[in-house]
Amino acid sequence: MARPVGKKIAIESSLRNAPSMIYRELSAAEFDSARALFTQVFKKEASPAWWHWKYRGEGLIDAIHIGAFDARSSLCGHVGALVTEVQQSPLRSVSEGKGTALEQANMYPKVMIQICDVMVSDERRGQRASGFIYRDLMQRMAQHLAHRWPQGFAYGFPGMRPHLLGEKLGFYHAIARYGLSHWTPVEGVLEPLAWTRLYDWLEDVSLLDARQSVSAAHQIVLARNRRYLSWRYEKHPEMSYQCWGIYKRNWLRKKLIGWLVSKPWNASQRLIVDGWTAHSGLVSSHTAIDAQITQPWLIWARLNGEHSHPVIATQFRYAGDFELGHDLQQASQSIQARLRGDLVPFTAGDTDVF
Repeated sequence: MARPVGKKIAIESSLRNAPSMIYRELSAAEFDSARALFTQVFKKEASPAWWHWKYRGEGLIDAIHIGAFDARSSLCGHVGALVTEVQQSPLRSVSEGKGTALEQANMYPKVMIQICDVMVSDERRGQRASGFIYRDLMQRMAQHLAHRWPQGFAYGFPGMRPHLLGEKLGFYHAIARYGLSHWTPVEGVLEPLAWTRLYDWLEDVSLLDARQSVSAAHQIVLARNRRYLSWRYEKHPEMSYQCWGIYKRNWLRKKLIGWLVSKPWNASQRLIVDGWTAHSGLVSSHTAIDAQITQPWLIWARLNGEHSHPVIATQFRYAGDFELGHDLQQASQSIQARLRGDLVPFTAGDTDVF
């Protein structure tokens, strides 16, 4: 498992144009202040159990809070980061002439880092005498990640206005847009699956080849292992998720070839928040599965055109981070966008909203 390469640094400095604002990591004693700011900004309560689960969960390698404090030590702004393992294909292809171990290792970032809970108090938003807190917070986070997690891939799901502002300031680089889509399974069989059965399947070494997706061999995604799935879905303190097995049947037996995680959506629908199949990797709206289920299913789908309320997946850039393939730089802007979405796919469960 990857570990921080540098010691935990305190990012405390005063900007020349913001002498009254101090930026540093939060202590555990200041989490209540962060939760209060969350409630003020997002108009949604952040319970102690939810905050502890999110930032101290067993599925994480590391979690970071950067806060902006005024002269009275009041928390005025916050940005968080959740660090998880990255999924890597087995190195067995090295012996097949598909690159050295070092070359293959360089195909993937060291870790995946979700930027989240970016918030500034209402009275401190915009450019003010105390500085531009949003910009300065993001700069401090970028500096922190450069020291602590070089060669990481940081990403986030900002709203439309923060996304445009972040792009203008050079922090965000759009990857893809997603929206809810109706999903009609067409091939295979779904059945409820116990979490323990899923974990056993994931950890069964004899099934390693069956779990590897050729189409997803070079995709950049977080590792959906037992530790992560248990933390993210099974042990969520506020949401109830259902695990499903994807089976391939013949007249003699059925074979588990993948899994889905869903949650209730509205009164009679289910939203697929995550999933994996042996033939296609991450479950998408194009994945073909047949389910004997009468409830309508919804799934995240990549959007090609404009959409009224898209979810925007972005890369958060910082010095020394993981650079997507150089081939992208030679392509047109429209092709770059499509290739970035292919290289770094997301599910609804990759966000901290669904």
